[in-house]
Amino acid sequence: MGPAARLAQEDLGALTTLEAVKRAARDWAANDRAADWLNHAGGRLEDAEQVAARPDFAADLSDDARDYLRHCREAEAARRREREAAQARAQKLQRRVLSAVTVGLVAALVLAGLAGWQWRTAQTQQTLAEAHLAEARLNQSQFLTTRAQEALATGQPELAGLIARAALPADMTKPDRPLWFAAVATLTQARDTDPQRAIMAGHTNKVASAAWSPDGARIVTASADNTARVWDAKTGAQLALLQGHTGPVYSAAWSPDGARIVTASWDNTARVWDAKSGAQLALLGHTGPIYSAAWSPDGTRIVTASDDKTARVWDAKTGVQLALLQGHTGAVVSAAWSPDGTRIVTASSDNTARVWNAKTEVQLVLIEGHTSWVVSAAWSPDGARVVTASQDGTARVWDARTGAQLAQLKGNIDAVLSAAWSPDGTRIVTAEADYVARVWDAWSLLTADTVVYADLTALRALTAGERAAVFLNEPAGASPQQVAAAEPAALCDQLAANPFDPKKRAPGVMFSDIDPDKAVSSCRAALAAKPNEPRLRYQLGRALERAQKLDEAVAEYRASADTGYPIATYNLALAYERGTGAAKDYAEALKLYEKSAAGGFGPAFSQVGRLYWFGLGVGADRVEALRWFERGSERDDPFSDHRLAELYETGDGVAKDLEKALFYHAVEARLFEKVGDEPDAVAARARRGSDARTLAPEAVVRVAHEVMSWKPTTP
Repeated sequence: MGPAARLAQEDLGALTTLEAVKRAARDWAANDRAADWLNHAGGRLEDAEQVAARPDFAADLSDDARDYLRHCREAEAARRREREAAQARAQKLQRRVLSAVTVGLVAALVLAGLAGWQWRTAQTQQTLAEAHLAEARLNQSQFLTTRAQEALATGQPELAGLIARAALPADMTKPDRPLWFAAVATLTQARDTDPQRAIMAGHTNKVASAAWSPDGARIVTASADNTARVWDAKTGAQLALLQGHTGPVYSAAWSPDGARIVTASWDNTARVWDAKSGAQLALLGHTGPIYSAAWSPDGTRIVTASDDKTARVWDAKTGVQLALLQGHTGAVVSAAWSPDGTRIVTASSDNTARVWNAKTEVQLVLIEGHTSWVVSAAWSPDGARVVTASQDGTARVWDARTGAQLAQLKGNIDAVLSAAWSPDGTRIVTAEADYVARVWDAWSLLTADTVVYADLTALRALTAGERAAVFLNEPAGASPQQVAAAEPAALCDQLAANPFDPKKRAPGVMFSDIDPDKAVSSCRAALAAKPNEPRLRYQLGRALERAQKLDEAVAEYRASADTGYPIATYNLALAYERGTGAAKDYAEALKLYEKSAAGGFGPAFSQVGRLYWFGLGVGADRVEALRWFERGSERDDPFSDHRLAELYETGDGVAKDLEKALFYHAVEARLFEKVGDEPDAVAARARRGSDARTLAPEAVVRVAHEVMSWKPTTP
């Protein structure tokens, strides 16, 4: 049985980990056992220790390898102690500096109240306090940067990026703290550590191969779970399951027209499938496990690569063998056609790749440089370069004519199992031994734009727990005693105001967070004291609705709306649309929404647009609906922004434009954050970040600047 077959039968992950330990131990020993060469840490070290403890692998470890793992564990413990000590020092410094700031500010305020001759002294104290505050913020930025670097060291690039962003000014055009360049560097490092754009998860064993469809819309993966699967390239959703092989599937490739897929398996067969239905169409065979199968550019031939140390060319329809490529001294695990169909590149366990004439079977180029198995080789779209993937932990780009190495892609991984170009040649997708596929691209932005890009591509914000862990605590709100002591109108505002009400006198409370008993009682008392105040009447209606007293709520909404209070008119319209506390009447709801919009209430515009869009209470008119959404967006309505973003994402009623979709999602997120609507803000950030990650960095930054300069129009 050949080495590739043995690899297929053994635990590939354990063998890969074992080889990585051996390699790292050799490097460590060759460099005088220097601490800088202790490369295993965190989860990677734990995996290595588990493999070393297995009886079937322990005998393969040298004394140097065991000493290496022991020293790695000691270094890990030392780093943990250093982090804990650094955190304690940072917390102590934070408390000391913030105490000093507080004392300075109090002193400045006291001195400011003294007689005129003390004015200069007070000014000096205030300036000193401001300097202390700036110093405190700088210290905070330094501390946050340290924590972000710790997150990077423990393999959490997303968390590291979010913490590093918190260490920088909230608005790069109007900095509220000193710009700490180490935080920018850490933000960049976090981004480079996590360059992935999508994850396709669903296989139940290792993913050995990944390939783009000709139109770039789908990806097919091959797995040791005996299946191949077809995925949506943007969303990661599974579209088809190719099932029938009786052994691990090592390779999957699309026909040029995207209609068929050929797979290669350890069961000594290659199979041709219908890409949509998953039906099997043809069967090809070798004398050993087949690791790679690829279509010729015209779709008439297939080349397969096998553990029998050969690659073979077949007629795609008849299954007749046309050519035999032999010369490798190890298993041939990958074979691919040049774009013009005249050459084939093969990858082998002999650590080389070779370029062949597809007709004459002559070897044209020997590609050498990898230090372990070359498991994948693929041509660039122009046929000038080849990218190879190897178990030495790298993917490399080569000149296809001379065999010269042009570039190397290396990450924190032990083995790259496959690498392929995107149709436009701007990206490379790699499949790795950790059950995922990753997409790589380049970077070209400068400091300020890098920070702006991080804002729009973030899929979420730091959670309350994550903010507290790095001392980014929010200022405390009013205490229960303060709320209880407020006069009735103020108490009603605090308990029942709508965050979206432009006439509110308190921050507002989301509907689901209203305490109905307290709010109803307080607003009744407030309205008794000020019976002609439409704001209080509306808020009483809101509290009653939360208490499920719908008829009473509608009565209060109506009374407030009759005085011209726009948001009350909006809620009354909702009641007619939903049939809650009023008979369902879409026409009446539309009339009231239009009246609310005329009064300047932003969210009413999106509701009018929605009714026109679906033809509720009026004839369907998507042109008119779009006009209402656009008007709502101009008037600070995040719901209109959300609807416009969805339309531009899908191209429904408008030309598909992801840059416009990103713009509207970004504005939407900003507006929801402004009013404290966290649930909707969470969703908006996720959509904003997802859209941004599909665009070129320069396009994202361009949209970001448009968002920063955007201002609502006056109703």
